Amino acid sequence: MTTLTPCPSCASHNTRKVGPISGAYLFASHNLDEILDGGSLYACSNCHLNFRFPLPSREKLNELYRTSSIDHWQYEESKRFDWSATKKWLDKLHEGGSLLDVGCYDGAFSEVLDDRWQMAGIEINEEAIQIASKRGVQIVAEDLSDLTSVHEDAGLNQYDATVAFDVIEHVPDPQKLLKDMMQVTRPGGTLIVATGNRDALSWKLMGSSYWYCTIPEHLAFISTSWCKTVAQTLNLELLHIETYSHEQNRTLKLTLKELTSNLLFRFSPGLFARLRRAGFGDKDTDTFDELAYYPPTWTTAKDHLIAIFRKG
Repeated sequence: MTTLTPCPSCASHNTRKVGPISGAYLFASHNLDEILDGGSLYACSNCHLNFRFPLPSREKLNELYRTSSIDHWQYEESKRFDWSATKKWLDKLHEGGSLLDVGCYDGAFSEVLDDRWQMAGIEINEEAIQIASKRGVQIVAEDLSDLTSVHEDAGLNQYDATVAFDVIEHVPDPQKLLKDMMQVTRPGGTLIVATGNRDALSWKLMGSSYWYCTIPEHLAFISTSWCKTVAQTLNLELLHIETYSHEQNRTLKLTLKELTSNLLFRFSPGLFARLRRAGFGDKDTDTFDELAYYPPTWTTAKDHLIAIFRKG
């Protein structure tokens, strides 16, 4: 079924509306004064991208990113499968060199690397930039497009590896981000992205009500299918895709709790909402009654992917 909402990546009109996305009361774990409209989730049959529409303005998003608290983004290395997998592939493919971390935040990934790597970063959050700089990460721009457009040839073919952890879902056009990453990467270099996987069984079950797409700063959603398609489009070699769970320290109790909550929400949303209003869960339904129908998280599901590309 075609719609009047074209794909923001390939511009195809061969898209369909998956369903509405719940409004959000948090942005980057920062409380909002009012519920932020979630819009709807759409799927492109041409390039396999899923995307949110309509979107908040870029100015509004940048304002929220610049001022958001950084506390919730502090992760222990043991919880970051994407970091350990990236280090493994970098060691396999390179003897060291220059690396650009797109959306490096506080630069913590630099502490996973050894001395053979020189790390630069792209970051917009002011507090995070200060911490990253103290770690020795050179912040080269607020936005990757600054290197590929404003600086013309200065930033092109400059890095041996370019990585983006939990970033590609924050941009409206993931293919453009990957293309920009390719432009600043030297021939033979490595590009690595880690994000949610729209092809995950748990996501297919929940559709537009899946927890990952209700996060308001998440704008577009890739998948294993998308990675294979975009690799051909951009003439990249797709070396490997691995799926993993966001929650690395899973317990049986947490796994069963999240499974039960999501199945209840999926098949009996009215009962789920009544339990929420009765005090089960951590949502303030007294302030925002809409949160009675806000989807539960499913961090124990195997719903993330890490994709390793090589530039020819």
